Amino acid sequence: MTEARTITLPSGKVATIRAPKGRDTIRAQRVADPAKNQVEFVHALIAQVTTIDGKPVTAEDVAEMYQFDINALAQAVGDEKSFLDPARSSSLSSADSGTRN
Repeated sequence: MTEARTITLPSGKVATIRAPKGRDTIRAQRVADPAKNQVEFVHALIAQVTTIDGKPVTAEDVAEMYQFDINALAQAVGDEKSFLDPARSSSLSSADSGTRN
């Protein structure tokens, strides 16, 4: 299992995402109740486990990003198999980077 993986977002920024843990979900729930607003919860969870260009981000930072970058991050955070299989992680990153012009 890999603890973190790096992907290039469609915007060209580099995101490092670590495998989410239970405590990350708890912290994200404190920021946004998933029963009331699933989108804000996803932004909060992304913020808990992601750095972009080497800098930590907040849920508010995520909300200000382009939607295609948010989609790539949400997919990466939710893809547990990529953390379990490092080969899958590198193939996802190269596939993601080729989907946008």
